[in-house]
Amino acid sequence: MSLQVDADLVQVHQAKVDARLLDIDQSLGRLADLKALAEREEEDLSERIATIDLQRDSFLAPDHVKSLDDARFPLASARERCVYLQQEYDSQRAPLLRERAALEEPILLPKFSAAPMRRVPTEMLLEIFAAVQSSDNAGTSSPQPSGIQEPRRVGQGPIVLLSQVCAEWRAIVCGCPAFWSSFAFPLFSQTNVIGLVAIYLQRAKSAPLTVQLDLFQSQEDDGSTGVPAITLLAQHSQSLVDFRFVPPWGLGARGHFMYYGRDIRLPRLSPFHGNLPRLEVLSLPAWAADSFRAFTSAPQLHTLKLLGDDHQPHQGFFRDQIQSILLHNPDGPTVSWYRNLTHLTCYQELDSAGQMFIPQLQIPPAVTLPHLTSWQIEFRGMAGKTSNFGPLHLFHRFATPNLRRLSISFLNHPAEFIQWLRRAIDDPTFHLTTLILKDCVIRISDLLSILGCTTRLESLAIVGGYSTLITNRLFNFLSVSEDRPNNLAILSTLTISGSFIFQNSALVEMLESRTARQAAKGSCVCLKDVFLSLPDRAVEEDVVRRLRQLDGIKLYLQCLDGSKIMQRRL
Repeated sequence: MSLQVDADLVQVHQAKVDARLLDIDQSLGRLADLKALAEREEEDLSERIATIDLQRDSFLAPDHVKSLDDARFPLASARERCVYLQQEYDSQRAPLLRERAALEEPILLPKFSAAPMRRVPTEMLLEIFAAVQSSDNAGTSSPQPSGIQEPRRVGQGPIVLLSQVCAEWRAIVCGCPAFWSSFAFPLFSQTNVIGLVAIYLQRAKSAPLTVQLDLFQSQEDDGSTGVPAITLLAQHSQSLVDFRFVPPWGLGARGHFMYYGRDIRLPRLSPFHGNLPRLEVLSLPAWAADSFRAFTSAPQLHTLKLLGDDHQPHQGFFRDQIQSILLHNPDGPTVSWYRNLTHLTCYQELDSAGQMFIPQLQIPPAVTLPHLTSWQIEFRGMAGKTSNFGPLHLFHRFATPNLRRLSISFLNHPAEFIQWLRRAIDDPTFHLTTLILKDCVIRISDLLSILGCTTRLESLAIVGGYSTLITNRLFNFLSVSEDRPNNLAILSTLTISGSFIFQNSALVEMLESRTARQAAKGSCVCLKDVFLSLPDRAVEEDVVRRLRQLDGIKLYLQCLDGSKIMQRRL
């Protein structure tokens, strides 16, 4: 907000001003009454004089003349009193009006600034507040090593600030359970954080809860300080949907991010047993999974996020219900427990030399995941440094015959990945439909060889990375014509984002060729959505004009020029 006003101080000042203005209005009222009384007396005397004047014309008796003289004296006195009262009224009214204006001046600006918001309907204010909260959904500037975005700590965030603006906004914000249903707090806290948590839970009512417990523990703590929080959360466990136990993390000695806290002593979690009907996502330290057997009774649990290394086989008690899992530096034996997986997310750390951090250097046997349809791999740490060691281990750990969606981020020296993907493509049951490459260093020849074999690719996204990925050769490959058959004929969504260097004509000609074939009768070319995020220098008026003339394609163009962001939907 452009103007921040302390609500309590404004209310106190307003009360004093209203009391003084009431006194002023009462004084003005009394003066007005006296003035009116004097005017009525003057009118009565004037009527009496007029009556006597009429009678004087008919008879001029001495008694009547005497009555007339007697009436003129009080009339003159009344007129003098009226003039005096008028002067007194004016003299007192002027300073009172000046005082009133001086008292009202400090609150005119806040009233003027707040008046439009006071007239905004409550439903619209809720939409505005929800947009503010959604824009601040990440409580930290960057996600954890596992990619989890942290919710705001209790007592922090824009929703708390909005509730402190005024009584009206406080009632609106506090009356919306969704605003208070996602929060984080330290489990082992010596401060009175439990009181704040209780307020959040009370305001959240029965809304789906996302709760993160930060496991920062002192050496003297035996876990007893976390018992009150566990007891309180267990009373609201029927609303838990996303429950996170997050250990401390940082930069390890090998130059990679890692989770700490293997000596954390957790309180007993038995209060949650059999009382988690809505729990869907569970995040927990990999080395402490045996403490979470109480959560196996959650009937809706389908996503498990194991934070840290040292995945032990005894975690297999989750295997029958888990469909999506996040692994940190995964190994083969662990994943073998999750035969029913449909989505797998791997965060593979690289050390300061750009090599993969693997506790056991031997390559485990390949694990077949027959139901896996989505695989997301992200190499973290010093992935940008040169190295003679490629991520051979990771791609040889899994056999994914039914993989449909593959997303890879920060891949460097991908020779083994190219070999693995080519072998997978040769399998007749392998039908990859979505390929996402983010900040990957891949030679354009290798990329084109892969795209040339993927006959069923429907969505291609190339985000960030280096200019070697996006060249005129790629656009020429994506172009179609009568004499050039193209294996990406059913490509429907194309996303290109980054500071790439290429010829604008190649991009435009590729899109024009596909729209021309799409307009032809019986053509199978079906490009529908194109998302472009390019440097401002790459977007010329002629390019925009030609892009606007394309038919049958929804084109979203975003220009990036430093801090300037301009988005157009063509």
